[in-house]
Amino acid sequence: MKRILTALLTVGLFLTSGSSTLYAEEPFTEDTTTSETDQQTDQMFISLEDPDEINFEWANANNYDAEIEPLGIVGDDDRYQVKDPFATPNIQTVFIRSIYTSPTDGKNYAFTGSGCLVGKQTVLTAAHVLYNPKYGFVKSIQIYVGYSDSTYKATYTGKTAIVLPGYKKHADDVNGEIITPQGDDIGLITLKSSVDSKYGYVNTAATASTGQWFTTYGYPGDKLTYKQGVLTSVNQWGANGQIVNTNSAYYKITADILGGQSGSPLFNNKNEVFAVVSGGPKTPAVNNSATKVTNGTIELISSSESGYFPIYRIYNPKTGEHFYTAAYNEADSLTNLGWQAEGAAWSTGSTGVDVVRLYNPNTGEHHYTINTYEVDLLVKAGWKKEMKAWKAPSISNRPVYRLYNPNSTKFNHHYTVSITEKNALISSGWKDEGIAWYAY
Repeated sequence: MKRILTALLTVGLFLTSGSSTLYAEEPFTEDTTTSETDQQTDQMFISLEDPDEINFEWANANNYDAEIEPLGIVGDDDRYQVKDPFATPNIQTVFIRSIYTSPTDGKNYAFTGSGCLVGKQTVLTAAHVLYNPKYGFVKSIQIYVGYSDSTYKATYTGKTAIVLPGYKKHADDVNGEIITPQGDDIGLITLKSSVDSKYGYVNTAATASTGQWFTTYGYPGDKLTYKQGVLTSVNQWGANGQIVNTNSAYYKITADILGGQSGSPLFNNKNEVFAVVSGGPKTPAVNNSATKVTNGTIELISSSESGYFPIYRIYNPKTGEHFYTAAYNEADSLTNLGWQAEGAAWSTGSTGVDVVRLYNPNTGEHHYTINTYEVDLLVKAGWKKEMKAWKAPSISNRPVYRLYNPNSTKFNHHYTVSITEKNALISSGWKDEGIAWYAY
């Protein structure tokens, strides 16, 4: 049965009966090519080379914080060497060797960073471990598990790296220095092989609050030992800290952190990672900063682990519109114009039902649907059918909910897989329009 809609020619569309639902009973089946999505989704990945084939020099041998974000000691240096680097979550906190090629002399230089295992083959770290304005994107990554003194339990090779849309431009604009954090300094490394199950991985959490205490572990550069330009000893260090300030994207923290701990995980009392170390001031440290793990980050991790690809969610703070796209380049372009990257909204694949994207030239808003009746109605009302934006599974255990704001005449639809977000919007007066489509 078709759901009845009433369209307003120059503004939006409105459902007539409270929680009426547009289900996948009339999928869009026109036989056309799916825009540029298939070509663009792969561009979210930075392909990495095999480190065994690369000759390099240690960039940190003479200057432990060379080319690493400025971080600092807050008050007294209260860092401590970890006594048992093989206990949880220390064993999941990894040492990262990133190799970059210098555009000036053509040589390969290795830098150090920190991260944590958040999946069978996914490492969470800071974006600036993966991209440097001076050298560009990282060339090769090696992950070390259980590094202690001169030995380690295992090594894993990075296959691809991911940074949030818009991060490259931000890093270039400030020359890589986290002077004013924007909450985009977070990245993922996918590994060529799964990590041995005996090492495991840690869970992530998207909640923390001002005043909360935490512990962070990592590999500070001033504690590394080099001999004749060769790294000879690595040990894990910990620091306790408190969140002193928070906004929607990052935390200000009191933990003592120095170069090399970029990407270090912040653990709550459940050993869940809720943020990663990003940077601090050049002047004597009052506090350092850490990028929040958000629901969008967690969804991006899920995409990395599952083998599906993310639908990026981008927010326009001027209009309040949330924009959804499978194309990394499109998300990147919008964030370069001032939109805010919110990570991934959900994950989807390359087969299934077509989700159609429409555009209202009178209001500048976008609408997404799998329902042919709705597409035809909106086109007649003056909307433009832009493309088949991505494909959604015909059914799964993860519905994407559609909500409508009756108090707004534009930018009044929202899509989410989060029941928590759905319920929060309903309690604020939004109307539940049921299941729009499904996700993985």
